[in-house]
Amino acid sequence: MILLCYAIFGLSAVQYLYLLTTRASNAATSTIMQSLGTVIIMILTVIVYHQAPTIQQGVAVIVALIGTWLLVTKGDLTHLAMSPKAFTLGLCLAFAGALQTMLPVKLQEKFSTFVIIGWAMIVGGVIFTCIHPFWVDVPHLMLGGILGVAFIVLFGTMLSFLCFTSSLRYVSATTAGLLDTFEPLSATIGTVVFLHTSFNLYETIGGILVLSTVFILAIRPRKS
Repeated sequence: MILLCYAIFGLSAVQYLYLLTTRASNAATSTIMQSLGTVIIMILTVIVYHQAPTIQQGVAVIVALIGTWLLVTKGDLTHLAMSPKAFTLGLCLAFAGALQTMLPVKLQEKFSTFVIIGWAMIVGGVIFTCIHPFWVDVPHLMLGGILGVAFIVLFGTMLSFLCFTSSLRYVSATTAGLLDTFEPLSATIGTVVFLHTSFNLYETIGGILVLSTVFILAIRPRKS
């Protein structure tokens, strides 16, 4: 039952809602709304497990959110387009991101990461095929397009979810959610390396803030 909920409301929902939120607003808004999932994880952890976040986690969340905002908006509020529809979809995306992080924790105690991700993707694929069969309106792709789709499926989806879910064996859901804020940083670095764009001051500050969360989480409180 948990696996089914994870497949539908976690893994599949995150992918689908991210695209819907992006279409209703833009990629910057989607990324920021998804990063709010870390805050939801902390709230759910307090409610469900009666476990308060540490000072380091609280500070890291604030720093990560500010850094993510600077990275994706370049410090310009006009990059955020928040219609009521986009806001609603964004909140759903944040909740889906939280569920995607929290639900596999118990599953990891019984099953391997490959089993969890494999079955979750199969369930999600069956559901989306029922909604829109993959053989209907198939786009005509050249070799470059086919390779691009294959790269997204194998590395951008399968490998990334495997690595992220595997990390839940070693760190808490809150920490995993915080480290997920490295996604916009890596995307920005990728555009600099491969597309030859440049960092502005706000992006540089945002990148430093996101990177600093690792050092904040690494701080161990002194034992009295």
